[in-house]
Amino acid sequence: MSAKSRSSSRVGSAKKISLSPESKRVSKQIQNIVVRLEPSQEWNKRVQALECLPDIITTITSLSSSAQDECNPALIKLASALAKQLVDLRSEVTGCAFETLINLCEQLNFNRPFRTIVPQLLEQVGSTNSVIRNQARQSVSRCMGYVLNICIYTYNP
Repeated sequence: MSAKSRSSSRVGSAKKISLSPESKRVSKQIQNIVVRLEPSQEWNKRVQALECLPDIITTITSLSSSAQDECNPALIKLASALAKQLVDLRSEVTGCAFETLINLCEQLNFNRPFRTIVPQLLEQVGSTNSVIRNQARQSVSRCMGYVLNICIYTYNP
């Protein structure tokens, strides 16, 4: 058997992970929002998509921990889509994105978005648009509070 045919047979034999019905539904909702957050979409459509997220995040918090874990790949894609919203020139979009980011991290103890989003967040602290700059400063402050709480809990359980 050639190396090529061995590798293709391994790829074909990979197990497909079966998600619970709840996590499938939530992941699908998140994927739909990620599509609606594409920068090519109208800004008001992106704001509407961002405004749907608190309900989805609340739904995720009600899932079992294993079902929540199954949603992580979709949440990582969401974090990437949020990062794109943080550098938008519309203060309505960035404001909703900042609030969604904080809600995501606080409600789900989901700290993976920080690696993706913090650089954009810090960049906006220096924005010439005062609304965006103030929203970014508030978000940085809240993020640091979140990080501090994690550190306190981690080192003083």
